[in-house]
Parts: sequence; C-alpha cells; structure tokens
Amino acid sequence: MKRLKILMTVGLLTTVLYGCEESIASEKSRQKDNTISSVQSFSDRENTILTTAAETAMVFDFQLANQYKEIKVWVEKYRFGKLIDDKSGLSGTDSFKDSGTIVFAAPRSVEEDMPFTYQIGIGNNGQFMTTAQTDENQTKDDQFEKMGMVWGSLEEEKSIPDNEDFLLGYIGFSSDDSGISSVSSELFHKLGNEQKELQDYDIAYLIKARFIR
Repeated sequence: MKRLKILMTVGLLTTVLYGCEESIASEKSRQKDNTISSVQSFSDRENTILTTAAETAMVFDFQLANQYKEIKVWVEKYRFGKLIDDKSGLSGTDSFKDSGTIVFAAPRSVEEDMPFTYQIGIGNNGQFMTTAQTDENQTKDDQFEKMGMVWGSLEEEKSIPDNEDFLLGYIGFSSDDSGISSVSSELFHKLGNEQKELQDYDIAYLIKARFIR
C-alpha cells in the first residue's frame, strides 16, 4: 500500500509535467542541435503539484537534430564517495527525435519509515515511459530526516554527447553539523571525479543519462 501511494503520487506529477513541458519543447524543436536543458520555471499549477507531491523534482527538455535509438536515465548511489549501486533506472528503446522531456521526481515520504523512492520518466513524440525505483541498499544508518539535504541540476543548456554518460542532477545528504555544500559545477561538464566530489556526503544520488545513436 505504501509503495502504491508513492507510485500514484509521482505518476501524477510526472505525467502533468510532461504534458505541460511537451508543448514548450515542441516550440524549440526548430533549433536543430542536440541539446538538453533544465526547466527552471513552472506555472502556478505545476508549482502546486511540485510542492505537494515531491520533495525534489527535476525536469529537462531536450531537442534533437539527429535520431537516437535509445535513451538511458539511471541513478547511482554513493556513500562517502564510494559507489554503492548503479543499476536502477530507465532505458527507452525507440526512435527518439525532435523534442522531448525527462522527469526525475522523489516524492515526499508518506511515512517516516518509507525507503528513498524515486520515479524517472522519458517523453518523446507523444509517448511517455516511466519507472519507479526504491533504494534497495538503504540501511538503518540512512536516516535522511536527521540529515541536511542539497540538490541541483544542469544550470545551462548542454550539448548532448553521443554515446557518453553525463550528469543531469544530484541529491546529497550529510549529517555534518557544520552544514552541507553543493556539488561542484565541474561534475556537470566532465565525469570521472565522483569519488572526490562526493566524499563529504553521507549519501549522494547522481542522476545520469546517455543518448545512444
């Protein structure tokens, strides 16, 4: 029942956001480049859904000049900079072209003992696919309600690298009483330094993507 409540809540969030952002993305489809950018502003209706349904939500519009056969979006979990899990995500195999939207949403916990759960959605050409995942590696030490949290996403439009991993966003948790800082913007430009960047976080989740030609 708990999982069903989360699926229903986040399903509503991602579906509505995709429907709203698809019309905006279609207007940008005239731009014939392979780019992706984070949506920074929302309508009053979208803000209402965001504040009531999700603790964290990230929405990305992409515009494609070329056709892609697969889009992968997944979440990697790190504990003090060490990779714990990188298998949870969504892989869409289709003919991806023109414009579309990627949505990541982590809902507000229905109850205190709820595990960290999130949903990923990919929309393109009137089709929308989604998956809900639960952190299977969560331990009793992952007491998120007692930690500080920080999150962020792409700050500027990014050229999509063919067949390469890149960072869409992150969520970090820290029990350090001195506070918590944001992830360096360098990680959005070049991956490979995750261990050093995330060593001060008790738990960090990275949302990554790959567009495959």
